[in-house]
Amino acid sequence: MRVLLYGGAFDPPHNGHVNIVRSACKELKIKSAVIIPTGHSPHKDGGNVSFVHRAEMARLAFGVLSENGIEIDVSEVENRVGKSYTINTLRDLKEVLPKGADTYFLIGADMLYYFDKWYKYESILKETHIVAAARSNTDSYADMVEYSAEIGHIKVLNLPIVETSSTAIREGLKTGADISEYLAPKVYEYIKANKLYEQT
Repeated sequence: MRVLLYGGAFDPPHNGHVNIVRSACKELKIKSAVIIPTGHSPHKDGGNVSFVHRAEMARLAFGVLSENGIEIDVSEVENRVGKSYTINTLRDLKEVLPKGADTYFLIGADMLYYFDKWYKYESILKETHIVAAARSNTDSYADMVEYSAEIGHIKVLNLPIVETSSTAIREGLKTGADISEYLAPKVYEYIKANKLYEQT
C-alpha cells in the first residue's frame, strides 16, 4: 500500500496545498494521503494560530480530495511540546500506518535545497521515499533533478504547481482583502467564524 505524506504549517491551508497533493497522488498512483500539520518546525518560526485550528482547517481543505478517490487522514503526530523533527515524525507514523505501508514524503523546492541540512537526513532517506515537487515547464525542474542526483534517492515530480503564499493570504485576511479564491469555502468560513488572522 502506497501512502503519500505531506507536512506543512497549513497556516492556513490553501488551494495550492490541495492541488499539489492531488497532482502528486495522480503522478505516483497513490490513493491514500496523510496530512501532517507541523508542530514547532526547526526550519520556521511558529505562528499565532493554534495547532488545533490548523489541523481542523487541514481536514476541511484536504477533505475535498475524497472526490478524487483519495483517502485523507490528518495526523496530529506533531502536536507535542518541543521542536518537531521529520525523522521522529516518520518513525511515529510507522507505528500507526498499516504494516508494510510504502511511504512517499512530499516536499517543495524550497525544502529540497537544504534537505542535506535536515536533522538525520540520511536516516530519513532510509525510512521513506522523498519526492520533491517542481513547477512544470520551468528551469527549476532541471536544477532540482541535478541537485537530487547529488544527494541520491530523491525523485523529482514535474507537477502543474500554482504558487500561493500563506503569508500573503494571512495579510489579505488582516486587511480585509478578498482572498476567497485561494481557500476552500469551508476553510474560509471556518476562519471567519473563529476570527482567525484578524488585525490585532
